[in-house]
Amino acid sequence: ALERAAEAGGWNPFILCLAVLTAASWAVLLALESHLTFWFDEWRFLLQRQDWSVGDFLDPHNQHIALAPVSVYKLLLATFGMDSALPFQVASTLVFLLSAVLLFAYLRRRVGDWPALLGSALILFLGAAYIDLLWPFQIGFSGSIAAGLGALLALDRDDRAGDGIACALLVLSMAFSELGVPFVAGALVSILVGRRPRIGRLYLAFVPLALYGIWWLGWGHEAESAFSWDNVLDSPEWVFDAASQAAASLLGLATPLTGSGGKPVGLIWGHILLVAGIVLAIWRFRRLGGVPRAFWVALAIGASFWFLTAFNATTPLAEREPTTPRYLYPGAVFLLLIAAEVLRGMR
Repeated sequence: ALERAAEAGGWNPFILCLAVLTAASWAVLLALESHLTFWFDEWRFLLQRQDWSVGDFLDPHNQHIALAPVSVYKLLLATFGMDSALPFQVASTLVFLLSAVLLFAYLRRRVGDWPALLGSALILFLGAAYIDLLWPFQIGFSGSIAAGLGALLALDRDDRAGDGIACALLVLSMAFSELGVPFVAGALVSILVGRRPRIGRLYLAFVPLALYGIWWLGWGHEAESAFSWDNVLDSPEWVFDAASQAAASLLGLATPLTGSGGKPVGLIWGHILLVAGIVLAIWRFRRLGGVPRAFWVALAIGASFWFLTAFNATTPLAEREPTTPRYLYPGAVFLLLIAAEVLRGMR
C-alpha cells in the first residue's frame, strides 16, 4: 500500500517507508521516555560540570572522552534548564534516528532497497538495546555511530573532497566517545586496501588519532585504566559471546521479557546464528573467488569494537558482560555492516 501511495505521489517508496518507520520509532521512544527523568551518569554532567573551564569539557568520564556529550548537555542546560528531561531526550533520540537513516544509506548502496530498509528497521526498534535507545546519556554511542557512518559514506565518494569530509566526521565521532576508534580503524583499512595512493590519505586516520592522543596525554591518562592481560587472554570468548548476543538481538531473541535483568537471554540462539553466518560468509567468498576488499573494512570496525571492549571488560568496580544491553546497539550495527559486505551485490 505504501509503495502504491508513493508511486502515485511521485515519492520513492523505500524513502517513504523509512520515513514512516523513523516517525514511528520517534513516537514510541519519546512516549516511553516521558515516564523517565535524569538518571545516574547524567547527574554528573548536570551537577559536576557546571563551569565552562577546559577541564569541564575534557576531563574523562569513567575513563572515557565525553567532549561532545558534555557540550550537548551544557548547551541544553543553558537553554532549557533542568525542569524537564524532555529536551535532552529529544536531542538524543534525533541523533539515534539519524544513525539509523545513515545506516540505511550505507546498506542501500551494497544490498539494495528492501534489505537496507529491513536493517534500519531492526535498529529503529532494537528492544534488547533499550538503554541506548531510552537513556539520553547514550548520545555518546549514537553520536559516534552517526558520525562514523557518515564518514564511511563520505569515503564511498572515493575522492579528495570525500576524504576531507570523512576526516572531519571521524574527529566528531571520536569526540562523542571511543566508539569512534573502530570507525578510524575501518578508515585506515579502507586506505590500505584501496586502489588510490595511500600515503597522501593516511591523515584520515592519523588526525583523529592524534587529537585523541593529545586528549589522553592532557586529561585521559588521569583516569584509572581497566586494561589487563587477563582480559586480553579472555577476549576471544568475550568477543564470540558479544557478537552472538548482538546477532540474537537483531532477531528479537535477546530481549529480557521475563524480568531476568542482566542475565543473558537467547545467547545460545546467538551462537547458532553467528556460526551459521560465518559458514554463509565462507560459502559466499568461495563463490566469489576471494574475499572482497570492502569486507575487511567492515570486519575491522566490528572486531576492533569487540576486542577493545573485551580488553577492558573486567574493571576494579564491576565486570562488563558481553551480553550487556548497551553493547548491543553498536554490535548490531557493526554486524549489519559486515553482513552487507558479505551479501554485497546480491538481490
